Amino acid sequence: MRNYLQKFSIYTFIKLEFISLLIVAIIILENFIYFKRNMDELFYSGSGYIQHLSKFNNNEDILTRLLEFSLSIYNYEKSNSNNFSVEIWDCKNCTLSSSPIWSISDIEINEDRVKVIKRKLTKKEFFILYNKYLYFANIYETRNKEYKVIYYKKIIYIFNLPFFIAIIILNLFCFMIWTFLVALPLKIYYNKGQDKLIDKIRVNTIHNTINLIKHSLDNQINVLNSNGNKEDIVKRAIHYNYQVAELIDDSRFTSINPKEFIEGISKFSTLDVKIEISINTYNLINYINKYLEHSIIVLIDNALHESVNAKVIKINISQKRYNSKIIIDVSNDGIPIELKIKDKIFDGYSTKENGHGQGLTNLKKMLNRSSAEILLYSNNPTTFRLLLPCLKYSNLRIKMETQKSRVNKKDDYLTIPNIEDIPLVIMIEDEILFWDEWKKKMTDAKVLFFKNPESFFSYSMGKRINNEDFLSKISLIICDFNFGDYNLIESGFFEDIDIYIKDKFNGNIVICSSYEKEALRTIPQKFLQKVKAFIPKKANNYQNILTDIFTNKQF
Repeated sequence: MRNYLQKFSIYTFIKLEFISLLIVAIIILENFIYFKRNMDELFYSGSGYIQHLSKFNNNEDILTRLLEFSLSIYNYEKSNSNNFSVEIWDCKNCTLSSSPIWSISDIEINEDRVKVIKRKLTKKEFFILYNKYLYFANIYETRNKEYKVIYYKKIIYIFNLPFFIAIIILNLFCFMIWTFLVALPLKIYYNKGQDKLIDKIRVNTIHNTINLIKHSLDNQINVLNSNGNKEDIVKRAIHYNYQVAELIDDSRFTSINPKEFIEGISKFSTLDVKIEISINTYNLINYINKYLEHSIIVLIDNALHESVNAKVIKINISQKRYNSKIIIDVSNDGIPIELKIKDKIFDGYSTKENGHGQGLTNLKKMLNRSSAEILLYSNNPTTFRLLLPCLKYSNLRIKMETQKSRVNKKDDYLTIPNIEDIPLVIMIEDEILFWDEWKKKMTDAKVLFFKNPESFFSYSMGKRINNEDFLSKISLIICDFNFGDYNLIESGFFEDIDIYIKDKFNGNIVICSSYEKEALRTIPQKFLQKVKAFIPKKANNYQNILTDIFTNKQF
């Protein structure tokens, strides 16, 4: 319990105190409503005979009956343990007298109080009196207007303590009840729910990582069982061990400085789209760096698509308070999302011509599997909100605003060469060891290597964001089929390759994989038509592959 209380922020305690004061105010209001209604009922229901006598100005009988009636009400209230007082004032002399003609009261008579009473008696109204204690008071008068009766009710009466001390005790009691019987159990319940969610995410992460590792280890076993040059076998086996370590490293959560992250994924140049960035955070981000980078690039790329045509993109990284979730809002001034489709955009719906709608769908799945969220925060202007975990109890106050021109993604891959005279070939292969073999063999083309379809499309998005053609310059894509826990179809490769009309891919696609039978069984016919050939997992040059394509040797 102590650990949970330590997690309460000052802001939380302020809210609890505010709620406690609100409860005290409700208690005081309830006392007032009850007292006013009860006194009206008692006086007007039981004073009929007194009012009858006052009609004939029988003053002695009136005063006697008024005393008897007031005393009976006092005894009734006292029997119910109410803190009740009664006073009768002579209205003829109330401007001169300094005290009532009769009273049963514990209220101290002093000069200030007498002034208040005289002023209220002339108006015959309800009033509140503070005289060490807090009293509600009601004034009633006889029909001949000679006598006035004042009923007092002491409010917040605790152990005969003065009002303000009683209020402090009551407030403290409400605060303790609210904290330990309401807020703390809710906090414990919420944290247990979060712990279960974290455990579920951890299991999923481990499961995904195991699949990736299994894929690499299967390849390693195949290498160790193969016949061939022993030195080459050892070299490839060591490579697969390093790859497993790299897979584990890529999928781990790290502390991310928001400012360094923005600077790390982007460089800026003077183009036609403005990027406005603002940061106002208290903690580091605790997330997978590559996932976050991919998310931002996808949202920027969507904003720059011709169906949106944004001219200004705003990235706002904020945090409501210390140790709360990091909020990243990516908004644009382009064509807004229609209200009728805003609930469909994460379910495979696309506004792009020839779009398949899987970009945001896959992005949401990726984020949800790793304790993050994405939602459409606003449709006009279009604003997507990422909710990311922070690194608890880290202290990094960042507050900055900047305006830049168009963003261009920094790449960890090779820069695109001048391909006017020689063909550009894309190699998508998660076994990095094969890259060297292809570099040596394919001397008649320029080759760019990518580990998976996601890294390839992230790279192409960066080029489009910087207003550079990329897909239209590609002559050939050589692609593996299986990438550990997913395959080429599940990655959305065939849909994504045909999304952009201005930068349209017109080259050839061949699959270089040892999973040819699985590929033929899995790939839908509409996608299979785009595959020009299946080739063995062996390095070759560009012209030989073209020959295989046109002679249909392998397909």
